Amino acid sequence: MTNDHTPPAPGDLSLTADFNQRSTDVCEVELKYLVENNDPQILQNTATYFKNKGWVLFETVDRQLLSRQFDTADMLLNKHGKSIRKRGNCQNNDISTVTTPDVCVKAGKSIDDSNAVRRGEYEARTQSFEDNNFDALRTKYSRDKYPELYEVLDIIDQNGVQEHFRIDCMRSRYLIEIPESEHGIKGKRFIAELETDRVVFVTNDVTLHNNPIVIGLDLEVESEMLTKPCAYNDDRTSAPPVSSPMTRVEGNQCMSVMNKHILIAGGTYNAAAGTKNALSPNIISKSERGFIYKQALLDKLQMLSSPEESQRILENYTAKAQRFHTLAHIIPPADTRIIPFPVPQAA
Repeated sequence: MTNDHTPPAPGDLSLTADFNQRSTDVCEVELKYLVENNDPQILQNTATYFKNKGWVLFETVDRQLLSRQFDTADMLLNKHGKSIRKRGNCQNNDISTVTTPDVCVKAGKSIDDSNAVRRGEYEARTQSFEDNNFDALRTKYSRDKYPELYEVLDIIDQNGVQEHFRIDCMRSRYLIEIPESEHGIKGKRFIAELETDRVVFVTNDVTLHNNPIVIGLDLEVESEMLTKPCAYNDDRTSAPPVSSPMTRVEGNQCMSVMNKHILIAGGTYNAAAGTKNALSPNIISKSERGFIYKQALLDKLQMLSSPEESQRILENYTAKAQRFHTLAHIIPPADTRIIPFPVPQAA
């Protein structure tokens, strides 16, 4: 697990159970992929593949989510592989009306054999989307049991925090069950979320421009193994299904099977170097990509020779922001080539 708890002594069964439960409750295990060429048809192809298999238990299509991504002024959290954000649903896909906000901290990550990202995830409902208050996390998680979380909260308390950018995401979510005949673990259920995301990264940094600026965009597919009931599941007709308890090895086996089917689902495309997978495995989170996109813009502006050139670039970015929101987040592939956004690469 990613949590930095000291494991209980061997034979201490009561503590072992408590430790294991806490570790499971705050552990995210997730496969991530970026869509090559930002082709939205790949998202639809991926969902259709699992529907045709008969493996989709439930779906929510085209829900718009808005996130505020925070960090210290010098981005200490991002530099240490941690993040904090607030996110909510955009009522009627209106980004000015955000409901049911939550606050979430993601901690240091590791990569499983299945290529899934494993990291600590601490989330709680909060009263306000617009303020910088994170007390809901302190209320839900105690310092003595969740020291990894408090490492992040202490950094914020000591250094202050500010919003760096927002992530505007149109998400379709599918609850998937991969049958035992596929994953091969007798008597175990494997339940996972499949999410297809159209993502726009926007900054309101007034030092750059008085209007919102699109600093990056991409399309992403994610799949998370469900080890606990999802608090945000819309299906209230029955108890939310979850995966059976599994060992780390069993979980890796199931996620490897999911990885295989997602790559098949996405299909291929013809590139200059030959046929390639349309989905590219990715371990860089949305938060990390946002900081990469923003830094790329700052670097680009620094290289320009005149204020007029900088203004022209920023006006182009601003126009994109207005167009994407007006079109309710429909992103034609051609639009991604107006400004050649960098593709984030792992360090």
